[in-house]
Amino acid sequence: MKRITKKDYIAYAKGDGYCWLNKTSNLLEAVKVDEKLARVMEQEIHDRKFEKSEDLFEAPFSAMRGNIFGEMVRYFSNVYAQKHGYNYHDLTDSFYEEYDDKAMAEQTRDILLREEKVIINEATFYIEIDGYGITSMVDMLIKDGDKIKIYEAKASTKVKTKHALDLYFQMNVINKTIPENIKVEKFGVMLINDEFVLQEEGNQDEYLQNYFKIYNLPPEFLDEFNYLGGKEGPIERYDGAKTEWDYVTSRISRNFEEDIKRIINIIERPVEDEIWKYQPTVWNEKLGEEVPTTRTWVDSVNPAIEYYFDLSSDLGDKNSENNILNKGMFDQLNKDYVYPLYMYDYESIEMSLPIIKGAKGYQQVISQYSIHIIKSPDFDVNDSSTYEHREFLIDEFSIEEVNKLWTKFVKDMDHGKKGTPVAWYKAYEQGKTKESLESGFVPAEYINDLENIRSRTIDLRDFFSTSKPRNIPVKAYEAPEWKGKSSIKLVGPHCAPDITYSNLKISNGSQALEFASKFAYNVWDTQTTHGFDIVSIINKDKREKSKQEWAKYREALLKYCEIDTKQMVGIWQYLNERFKD
Repeated sequence: MKRITKKDYIAYAKGDGYCWLNKTSNLLEAVKVDEKLARVMEQEIHDRKFEKSEDLFEAPFSAMRGNIFGEMVRYFSNVYAQKHGYNYHDLTDSFYEEYDDKAMAEQTRDILLREEKVIINEATFYIEIDGYGITSMVDMLIKDGDKIKIYEAKASTKVKTKHALDLYFQMNVINKTIPENIKVEKFGVMLINDEFVLQEEGNQDEYLQNYFKIYNLPPEFLDEFNYLGGKEGPIERYDGAKTEWDYVTSRISRNFEEDIKRIINIIERPVEDEIWKYQPTVWNEKLGEEVPTTRTWVDSVNPAIEYYFDLSSDLGDKNSENNILNKGMFDQLNKDYVYPLYMYDYESIEMSLPIIKGAKGYQQVISQYSIHIIKSPDFDVNDSSTYEHREFLIDEFSIEEVNKLWTKFVKDMDHGKKGTPVAWYKAYEQGKTKESLESGFVPAEYINDLENIRSRTIDLRDFFSTSKPRNIPVKAYEAPEWKGKSSIKLVGPHCAPDITYSNLKISNGSQALEFASKFAYNVWDTQTTHGFDIVSIINKDKREKSKQEWAKYREALLKYCEIDTKQMVGIWQYLNERFKD
């Protein structure tokens, strides 16, 4: 049987594509830009892009992060059940291994009728409308007598519009199928507590008591859907919620069945009758005409999107006469570069589940760094004797190892007492350094030196961008092919084409983050969807497998980070050569 998924419904009501297409978080403003955008969300539903995909875990890190949070919910549910005398059922295996939503719904109903006190993970409810199956799966259901509580778990630190739509969908399905003698007493959202700071590594009770926070929504939520748009609603922390809800609530009819029928109509509408049969084209400079493109319709609706999101911009010829050079601006910025130059870069891991003392949920913890030290102006990027490379990569995610990283970093930067610290997009390095200082990751005797390094760091990117904080009026150097962008992924290969990430086992930041996450959480199977051993993730003494796997990728991670800073050396050499006379 065909299905209407929860994501279909949220897409119908919210239209996530609008914001992406217009580079804005304000949905109401986004939909005003171009009338054609009104078709984007319907196109996505029509193409069934929101169906559960076989490639759901193609992006292992993002999937892993959400799944570890989900596993924490199951771990919490099980422990809570044991402590408070509830029976416990987890239907997660049925979802991932068999996925028969009708059978899971029957199983849920049987449990609810048979057991007085019970907690269920992935409790399932199923209805049919006009030949389409509609399924609601609840992350955590608590039944006590004839009353139940419904909780949706979201790996987020705040309630978002789509979370409320999620609950609205869930409750409409549940209310049509729940046994008559049972009443929904409460429903809400389980989130990551952004005020939780880990005090003791490996303390399971600390996680159970403080890791989650719960927003309970009022019973009148179903009848007064606009409640969430008001200042008193539980989404008051969500920026722009009222503006967005003014639009969202205008799309839904307050009649769930009617909304589902509208979605079915979109899905079954003949493609040839719709605007999205349009074949997108791009301008081919050589042919002097528009030619069909394989890029999706969505990418081509608004011409500005082609310009903004085309990350495959031509790198340009570094010797081209069309490149823009401003000697005065170069000389002005160059005055800050006092040798030796310490060109440095961090890599980090973003932890939805903090495992290091002092860390919060979703805090980025620095896991490695690379430094290239240029001792004098007479250097050559092709002669390693004219500069020095220093690096560090942690071998364990613990406060002791993070202390060791920052101790060595300060020493490798010569305590910030010489020359000039240089980063690319210094806001990141300075921001993460500040977070680490505030989290207690830095030993006391190195705090002042690290703060000195942080405050004195200058930005190599300033030569290629107009930086508001520094009031840089014009760029010192720019290639027209960059279309105004100044990413190191463009500037690096342009200025130093021989310093490349090609042929590296780990060749981009996403891969580096993925392997650091696997190491931190002791999860090496990229196809793992659930069943993580939370105890081994929390307790560093149980991560032996992780240490063994880590050794296989250690050199690859070090090499990747080394290329980051070596490319900065190449860029600096190129700038000096171009502006020499």
